[in-house]
Amino acid sequence: MKQKKQNPNNGGTVGANGRGLPEFLRLPKSGSLCPVSGLARSAINSLILGSKPAVRSICLRRPGAARGIRLIPTKDLLAYLYSQCDAQNGKGGAK
Repeated sequence: MKQKKQNPNNGGTVGANGRGLPEFLRLPKSGSLCPVSGLARSAINSLILGSKPAVRSICLRRPGAARGIRLIPTKDLLAYLYSQCDAQNGKGGAK
């Protein structure tokens, strides 16, 4: 098992993304916001679901289970949000 590194700057753990953020995010509960992005559950759902999602996600479920845990790679969500900032500010090509 991979051990987490301690970040001397904030006393927290550093994930593989090197930012002191979790490697994966769970969808926030209905009515609350994502602690990393500040987006509501419905906004994140619109980014991760559909035929061509803007952000990757995985669903972990036990064999035969109808429900599972939806996980979103933190770096993918943040990369998408930053790309939207760049596109709106004219620093990159719009999709």
